[in-house]
Amino acid sequence: MPRSVICVSHESGAGGQELAIGVAERLGYRIVDEEVVAHAANREQVTVEQLADVERRKSFFTRAMTDFGTSGAVGFGAGSVPPELLNIPTPRQLRAAIRTAIEEIAGGGRVVIVSHAASHALVGDHVLRVLVVAPGAVRASRLKQDGTSGKSLDTAIADEDAGRRSYLKNFYGIDNETPHDYDLVVNTGSIAPTAFIDTVVAAAEI
Repeated sequence: MPRSVICVSHESGAGGQELAIGVAERLGYRIVDEEVVAHAANREQVTVEQLADVERRKSFFTRAMTDFGTSGAVGFGAGSVPPELLNIPTPRQLRAAIRTAIEEIAGGGRVVIVSHAASHALVGDHVLRVLVVAPGAVRASRLKQDGTSGKSLDTAIADEDAGRRSYLKNFYGIDNETPHDYDLVVNTGSIAPTAFIDTVVAAAEI
């Protein structure tokens, strides 16, 4: 029976998004990326931006208190209102909401979920976990073509990699990501990401 859920994790600049789109089109699956955050935000009745801050490892409380401050409400500090009395979801609750959103989206089947460490949120023989990687030089070249600017590409890649490590640690307690965490690891270093669509589709149909 074909795998009904494909999870695609990827390094920045490795071409994971392109591969995921191609696999979804080939299998006739829907593709989900930022919809995960929108789904979770709707569940928790917070804004997408607020919930996205948790994924970006920024403090939800910082943004919430900034919002309250600009609206004239009470923020942290002397005589401030504790966050639990303001019914502000904690980062732990919001991370749980994202994991729940992934599970609910996967429950509908026939879906390719990009990013959000979905490979670590889902279990079962119906799930195919794919990691897309590429050498640093290749990633830098692709990011340059995509218009990444403002800081050196090496720094941008290092920041993105540090972010992935932090995400896995904060959401799933994973200190060291390894190839064994996935069913299939795709290196797009010298071959276009789209060239691997057949490989992923074949793996999904086993």
